[in-house]
Amino acid sequence: MFECIEDYQNIYYILIFIFFLIGCIARSFHNGKKHYVVYSIIILLSLFIGNRPINIGSDTISYHYMFDVENSKSLTDSIDVGDPLFVLLLRLCSIFGDVYFCLTLISFIILLGTYLFAKKVCKEEKVGSSLLLFFSMISMDIFFNQQFNIIRTGLANIFIYFFFYTFYRKQYKTSLIYALVAVGFHLTMFIPIVVVLFMYYLKLKERLCLFIYFLAITIAFMGYGIHSISDYLLGFDLRQIQSYLSENNFDYKVGFRTDFMIFNTFFLICFLYLRKYIKVKDNFFDDCIKYYMLLSAVFFLWFYIPFSDRIGAFSWNFIPVILYLGCCKSFPRKQKFYGIISFCVIYFVNIILFVI
Repeated sequence: MFECIEDYQNIYYILIFIFFLIGCIARSFHNGKKHYVVYSIIILLSLFIGNRPINIGSDTISYHYMFDVENSKSLTDSIDVGDPLFVLLLRLCSIFGDVYFCLTLISFIILLGTYLFAKKVCKEEKVGSSLLLFFSMISMDIFFNQQFNIIRTGLANIFIYFFFYTFYRKQYKTSLIYALVAVGFHLTMFIPIVVVLFMYYLKLKERLCLFIYFLAITIAFMGYGIHSISDYLLGFDLRQIQSYLSENNFDYKVGFRTDFMIFNTFFLICFLYLRKYIKVKDNFFDDCIKYYMLLSAVFFLWFYIPFSDRIGAFSWNFIPVILYLGCCKSFPRKQKFYGIISFCVIYFVNIILFVI
């Protein structure tokens, strides 16, 4: 029925919009019924994503192979150093079902974790609707890719969400657990973790973060970046970094990515513009913007290494969160209306840029 990833992507965004309308109708129900609707949507999306054919998604065949390898082992066998929690998850899934059960379960965990984070942020920050934020987050093209291709990143990113928020709340023991789990699913998660520690312990001001942002753009434009110091970075050389980011050798555009730079800068301008309308200083929103700028700076410096968009995912995943918070906090009396506007911006920008 579906011959390529583009077909799945089209259906995915159609389903998102249909479920969004259903969710909006469900908001008028009793809270308990509303949650049943949300969880039903999560289950249906998980089934749709997890039962995709092996040819849908460039990395799906790799996950089938990884599942078969781990299926032949027992739980007591040794686990490789790289991404141990993901390997353990594959082995556990092999006990209860096949590879499609495994992919469906992974999709369910990513979707459920995203909703629980949205629910937590909306409740504790006293903004809008967790349902609207949830649909905004899953409407990002990078979220789609984290469900179909880079699923290890998708799994790990859920715990990065909670790590950042609990660290902001100074719940350091809890944030440490989230950090360890995130790295256990994918080693690249040390990047956002280091950024958070760098930002908070040095108490970076927004102006300095903005300076770092544009300095990174300048350095990348001049042809320098992480690749320039790869021989000295954590003992890796350039080829090792490339192979670590992806086990596949597909053609990938490297060099200064004007498109990515404009994309990130466009949303940064939106965030700073919305902040002008927030009458009372909001520390969490300000910290989110600084975090976004620093993650973007790391991303820009990664332009000359293949699959840099996997590093870009760290900043892209936070775009719907920051935009939604900005809309709701800037116009507190019309949170519902501007929350819907936030969703529409995310949804249609991603469709225009990545689907049409």
